[in-house]
Amino acid sequence: MQITSRTRLRKYLNEKNYQRPANLSSDLSIGSRVSGWKPGSLFKGTFSQKLCTLKDILYDGEIYVELHSHGILLTGHGRSYSIHNSQVIDIDTISSTEIEKQRKSVIGEAAVGAFIGGPVGAVLGGLSGLFGSDDVWVDKEYVAITFWDVVTDAPQCIMVSREEGYTVDEFIELQKELTEHPVTEVEIKKEKTPVFPIIIAFCLYVAVVVFAFVFVA
Repeated sequence: MQITSRTRLRKYLNEKNYQRPANLSSDLSIGSRVSGWKPGSLFKGTFSQKLCTLKDILYDGEIYVELHSHGILLTGHGRSYSIHNSQVIDIDTISSTEIEKQRKSVIGEAAVGAFIGGPVGAVLGGLSGLFGSDDVWVDKEYVAITFWDVVTDAPQCIMVSREEGYTVDEFIELQKELTEHPVTEVEIKKEKTPVFPIIIAFCLYVAVVVFAFVFVA
């Protein structure tokens, strides 16, 4: 019987024996959305329960993954799930083409996941079992987020496939940047303040003052 991707991933995380992050925040609120503040702060993807170690956190289908000042928010079909930056253990990418290539080079299930570092390798066998069906076998890039869940008090992993037109390299870099150098709500609002309308308003103000001084006085 085909072992599910979730089972493989759960087994892998247990074998890695990840420890609770030393810097795990007591406040897991993720703050304000930074989309539009910097490029790459949001991407659209597809979520599948088969590629998530936690049950029933989101519905299968299209979701948006967006960065906030202190974490990551996944939303879709009326549900949302947040991950604070201090919970993140690892975040990485791998394409389905790479997975299939690695799968073909494996002899026996015992070797599955042995040649790709990080949690992505754990789902090679499970994903390869899905490849070949019409609705799954397309060239995709997956983002794997491994994090410490405070409810189960254990490491968990979510894999989301990226939709075309969205970049994830900048997303990962920005997430790491925000983890190392958290921004405040004030800084985000300051970055979001549009400069062009302010310049136009100032020019109009100067024009009105000059007009009043020249023609009215």
